[in-house]
This record gives sequence, structure tokens and C-alpha cells, in this order.
Amino acid sequence: ASDDNTEVATISAASIKQSGEIGVSAKRLSDIMRSFDSGSTVELQRNGGFLSIKLGGSRYSISCDGPLAPVTRQVGKADDTTGEFTLAADDFKYLLDAACSGVAGIKPDSKLPQGVLFHLTGTRLRLVGTDGGRMAVASANVTTDQATKLVLGHNAVADLRSLLSKVKADDQVSFGWGKGMVRVKTPHADFNVGVLANSYVDYEAAMGANKLTPFHVGLTELSEIVGRSLILSNFLTVKLSGRTLSFIT
Repeated sequence: ASDDNTEVATISAASIKQSGEIGVSAKRLSDIMRSFDSGSTVELQRNGGFLSIKLGGSRYSISCDGPLAPVTRQVGKADDTTGEFTLAADDFKYLLDAACSGVAGIKPDSKLPQGVLFHLTGTRLRLVGTDGGRMAVASANVTTDQATKLVLGHNAVADLRSLLSKVKADDQVSFGWGKGMVRVKTPHADFNVGVLANSYVDYEAAMGANKLTPFHVGLTELSEIVGRSLILSNFLTVKLSGRTLSFIT
């Protein structure tokens, strides 16, 4: 499936009687498939200018648009990639979810950069999300040949999170970039998307300007405290006094 800026290619085992390639409306096909339960068997057949779909007791026809055109700015060759790293799917998903917690408040008309920053330092991967009032930075040890900063827009990040949710936790995910594009490959999908041209907020300067006083608390105890508090409310006030950490609903 593709548009002017993004391409997703997926693969699946199937019984194929005749090879070939046709193009149909991704939205129309998605609307049909989403109405059926997972595990259903689908039969596809081309009849002239239409794709016939048999699913359960239902029959559909979609107009064919011919072969799919290549996506604009797509990374077409392996040597187009200027950098790459591999990370376990579960780790990648955790980093992306954590960074997205910092951009939930961004609106379409916001003057701040959209999306999430992928900052590769050469030895670390940092994912940064901010809406101007809060910031989330998640990082992991990743070795790359060069340092770079890439900004992926909200829609691209949402598609990437959806892609990672379908991958097994211990599967390896390849992340590469080059010529204004990012390519993410999983065992069953190949995701290509354009990088935003705008610059991202200087998160390192923002973090350096704020003096933080750290404290430590056991994760199990903290989880139990928050869990009990959320029974009464969806919002918490955190209070620090001396050596006591309190959560108030």
C-alpha cells in the first residue's frame, strides 16, 4: 500500500493459481477486510477490470487500477541506505510508546515540530517527544556508523506503532535511512516513509536548562501505590515532603 510519502509491503502464505500484479483502492479493501473476523479465508480473483473477493458468505467487487506505481522518494536499492541498525521488536515498541507519551497534546496548528525525533548518536538511540509543556526521552544502546537526527511525523509514527504491535517480541527489526526516507523491516513487512524536513526542538538544551532533583523508589511499591490510587480517579497529584512520596486522588 502506498501514497506520495509512505509505502508498506507485507507478505503472507497463500495458495496462488496464477501469478500477477494489480492495484486496487487500499481504503476500499481495508473497509471490506476489517468487517470480518481474524482467521477467515479470503478468495481473490481478477475478472476483467475488477477484483472479485469472496469472504465467508459475502461477495465484493473492487475496480482495478492496474499495477501499483512506485512510491515517491522511496529507497530503492540497498546502497541508498546511509545508516542502519537492528533492535528487538519489543525494545523498539517500548521506546516508541514512551516517546509518544510526550506528544499527546500536540495539535495540528501547533508551532512546535510535529512527530517524534530519532536521534542516533553513534552509540545510542534516543527517541524524543514533546508538546512544549512536557517531554519524554527514551533511549537504548545502538551502534551506528554515523550520528544523525531524523523526524518522523505523527501519521508515520502511528503506522510504525501499528506495525510493531503485530511483530513477536523477540523478532529483530531493521531500521535504516537514506535520501530523505526511513525504512523499517520486520519478518513480515517492509515499511518506507519520508522524513520531515523541519528541524526539531533542541531537547538537549531544554533538558540542560532544568535542574532536577532525583529520588528513588521501588518499582513494585510504586506500581502498587499508583494502582490503588487509580481505583478512585484517573488523575493523580504527586506530593514530595521530606522523605515521603504521596499520591493524592
